[in-house]
Amino acid sequence: RVDATVLSKKVDYKHAANGYHYSLKVEYKYLFESKEYVNDKVFLMELMGGRYRYKVNRPADKIIEDLGENVKIYVYPEMPSESVLFCSGIGWYIFVMLIGFILLLYCLVTLINML
Repeated sequence: RVDATVLSKKVDYKHAANGYHYSLKVEYKYLFESKEYVNDKVFLMELMGGRYRYKVNRPADKIIEDLGENVKIYVYPEMPSESVLFCSGIGWYIFVMLIGFILLLYCLVTLINML
């Protein structure tokens, strides 16, 4: 985790088939190993190439309001130009992968017993 300075922040509302969704747009700069970087990835999912969107009933404006001028971000040490503002939720990905692995083993055992 390193300190970062927020350069800009806003909520981007989009109309979707099942209602309005929003995404957070935050640009920040940070110093890592004596080099300055600028990034706009907010959630871990964005770092992996996905998108993170909430339905409108979530407190998007509250999240933006609570972001101060200085924040802590997470930097990927092997590629310091990659960073995210919020890293929560990684436990969910691990949990889903674990459940998938257990189901795969269960199916294999069931298949072997049927033969």
